[in-house]
Amino acid sequence: MKIKNKEGGFTPLLRNAGVMKKEGKKNPLTPWSGVTGFTLIEMLVVIAMIGLLSAVVLVALGPSRNKAKDTRIISDLQQVRAVAETLYDGSSGTYPAAATIKGNADVTKASNDITANGGTDFGVVTNGAGNSGPGTAFATFAKLNSGSVYCIDSTGNTVTSSTVPTAPPCQ
Repeated sequence: MKIKNKEGGFTPLLRNAGVMKKEGKKNPLTPWSGVTGFTLIEMLVVIAMIGLLSAVVLVALGPSRNKAKDTRIISDLQQVRAVAETLYDGSSGTYPAAATIKGNADVTKASNDITANGGTDFGVVTNGAGNSGPGTAFATFAKLNSGSVYCIDSTGNTVTSSTVPTAPPCQ
């Protein structure tokens, strides 16, 4: 039922408006008895819109999550480089064997973090015997989520390439 208003349009009557409801004493225990709420359809539409928007946001955040993980892997590789520098023997001018560097507790933590963030092919190589013995240079590397290999060597050189290095320096 609609009533024509002064401007010429129609105003819908509320279900609980005085025309359709008997006027009487208001119950003090139910102060909201005359107020209408949202319908089930309106609530479902709002929930669907929120779901759609959150799905769009999650899809948009996917690449930035991978970039954040790659940044964390690079940070871990810089930690490995710092540890290797502390293991440098100044009297002989050599870095320890690759296995010694990888066996260090801090390097093990960094290696585990690299793996947890999706990095693969983590390694340390030296220019010593068989690219693993004590040498005058080293390189540490890992494959990033983006598919490229990030390498840091003892000179501070950083390289992103498609191949895993077999000996320092990073190329």
